[in-house]
This record gives sequence, C-alpha cells and structure tokens, in this order.
Amino acid sequence: MVRLHIPDDFPNVIAGERDRRTAEFSLSAEYKSDGITYQTMLSAEYRVNQQHWQALSLGIAVTAFGMLAGGFLGHTKSGKGASA
Repeated sequence: MVRLHIPDDFPNVIAGERDRRTAEFSLSAEYKSDGITYQTMLSAEYRVNQQHWQALSLGIAVTAFGMLAGGFLGHTKSGKGASA
C-alpha cells in the first residue's frame, strides 16, 4: 500500500481569491523479481487547494439565510392565500 500527499506548492496564492492554476504530478515505481522488471507510472493534473478561497462558515451562513428567507416568504404567501 502506498499513501501519497498531493502537493500544495503553488507560489503566491492569495487567500480568498479563486486560483485556477494547475500542475502535473507524476510518480513512477519499479520492482525487480526473478530477473523480470515491473514498472508503473502515474501522471495526473492537480490544482490549487480550494480551501484557499472557499469558506465553510460563509457557505453555512448563506444557506441558513436562504432557508430563513424562504420560510418567511413561504409563510407570508400562504397567509395571504388563506384569506383570499
């Protein structure tokens, strides 16, 4: 089993600003057994970690506000419809 840590090594990351830069991650391995050489390679693109510009607390606050506003508007609308 192999555990890998994807690097977060982009220079000049500005907190709170979305960054779309990418980089290439590559890993190769070689194993020799009974005169046979086994080789493998993994190559993948990676990006700046979204935690640099996304805030969970802000997302929760916006969701809560939306639910409260929707509940208030729904309650107001259903109250007007019942009297008509």
